[in-house]
Amino acid sequence: MTDYDAATGQEALQSLIETDEGSHYLGEIALVSNDSPLSQTDTLFYNTLFDENTACHIGIGNASPSNLQHGSDLSVKELMEAGLNTSLLLVNVTFGTEDMNVVGIKEGGTKVLLMENGEFLF
Repeated sequence: MTDYDAATGQEALQSLIETDEGSHYLGEIALVSNDSPLSQTDTLFYNTLFDENTACHIGIGNASPSNLQHGSDLSVKELMEAGLNTSLLLVNVTFGTEDMNVVGIKEGGTKVLLMENGEFLF
């Protein structure tokens, strides 16, 4: 069972997540630094290809085969076996602040600071 809650817009969130089985899972997570050219424009483009690259985002639902190495060459069965999430929808929810830190946790529990103050460290 997927647990979710929203301070406002609970019905809208529920409608998204309850679309189908795949919409109960993430399709993608993207980290975008504050200094990226599109982020610096501080503009809403009303075009997903641009807007999804202006801020960090979590994609609820469908995952793109391009997220896997050679994914576009794989059959639907191979994509499913590789764990690619499928859904009728993909909705990106943006997040981030100028002081956001992102910590990755490796297998075994080692923590790695990936972003500090909204900027990549590598």
